[in-house]
Amino acid sequence: MQDNSQKEVTQLSLFYNHRCFEDILLLVADESATPNKIEEYDNVIVLKEDERIVGINIINSLDFVKLRANGLVHSLNKALATCLEVIIKDYSGYIVNIVENTYILGKIIDVKGDSYLVEIGENLPVLAKSFIDDVELGDYVEIVYKETRIPTGHKAYHYLKGSADYLITATKLDKDKCGTILYQAKVR
Repeated sequence: MQDNSQKEVTQLSLFYNHRCFEDILLLVADESATPNKIEEYDNVIVLKEDERIVGINIINSLDFVKLRANGLVHSLNKALATCLEVIIKDYSGYIVNIVENTYILGKIIDVKGDSYLVEIGENLPVLAKSFIDDVELGDYVEIVYKETRIPTGHKAYHYLKGSADYLITATKLDKDKCGTILYQAKVR
């Protein structure tokens, strides 16, 4: 293993689709970058734009982990993240951080034009934007922080304009059945 010291730890999101990629895990740091350099290590391929890591592929991933996922992996347990970070470091020498893409359940408490005040905890309202037309006062909605990666591969800030830090990604949710965790946000 070579020493691949870097100034910053690269933040990566995990994508997986067994039908399309079989046993390749895709880790994305910057979906808008065009890789112009590839570094190949036994089971790890590092994609770079100049000297900046923009993605990593782990091949033969079924030798290491088994996943059931289709697309962006939203909820990532710490053991899986640590396992993948160690694989990348052991094979390539790069230190990375695989991040969870946290979706938060909140309740619309005020509407101001195309902006919404969303309650995500006791006395913890946040400003959110939406491109969904039927958002109404009192609705339970799913929101993501602007730095969260969404299923398109983009980070939410690509869709936000103005002063909102959160993007509404789903509406009309039943808070008891939707699967998104209510009021367990880490405020940034």
